[in-house]
Amino acid sequence: MTVVSWDLNLAFGASPGGGGQGQGRGQGQAQGQAQGGGGGGRGGGSNVLSERFLANATFAALYQSELDRLTQELYTSGLAQNVLDSWTQTLEEGASDLVSSDVVSSEASSVAQYFDE
Repeated sequence: MTVVSWDLNLAFGASPGGGGQGQGRGQGQAQGQAQGGGGGGRGGGSNVLSERFLANATFAALYQSELDRLTQELYTSGLAQNVLDSWTQTLEEGASDLVSSDVVSSEASSVAQYFDE
């Protein structure tokens, strides 16, 4: 059995209401959150805890360090693209009676756009 994660629009900063749409991951999102901006999530509003955390220079540096590490580990390395390709293939091969290949391809492309800043 393969479990395929689905409906990740909020995880990639895009919501039907446009909360964080177009921000993607990385520097822009971190800066938006540090300045009290949206960064995605429900409604794209600010988060007091996040603002306080990032206002502290030590914590902000730690956050940026981890963001850089994860960006390298997940995106620069190609891991995220490999996982997306695998899930796309799984859907195309095993769920073609439930969802068309065009839809799978379109949705995969929508997700993949956030892999590149």
